[in-house]
Amino acid sequence: MSLMDMASRQVYRIRPGVVMDGRDQAVTYDPAQGATRSAAWVIVTPTTGQESQQGGRDATMAQFQVIDQDSGPGWWQDTDHLEMDGLEYQVEGHVQDWPEPLPHTAFLINRWEG
Repeated sequence: MSLMDMASRQVYRIRPGVVMDGRDQAVTYDPAQGATRSAAWVIVTPTTGQESQQGGRDATMAQFQVIDQDSGPGWWQDTDHLEMDGLEYQVEGHVQDWPEPLPHTAFLINRWEG
């Protein structure tokens, strides 16, 4: 039994669609505008969050580490979003594909609220 079998949960990868905004191309995470949504089984663990107080407004960031052993290299991209428990998170930084000794993909996701 692998670690994925014991601790994984289902999430959804949201790959942005490209729309024309006047004369320029823009990306959108709206499925009605061409974004795609695909299911994946991953391990998600919390990491350190942050707080911001700019202009009298409090904001908090929730951040998680994601490990995917099943989808294979290149399946996740740094422009993707991830939907978990009905909330949408953005991929933070670079998606890392590790080939050896246990092939997997690792990356961070975050969401600001407030």
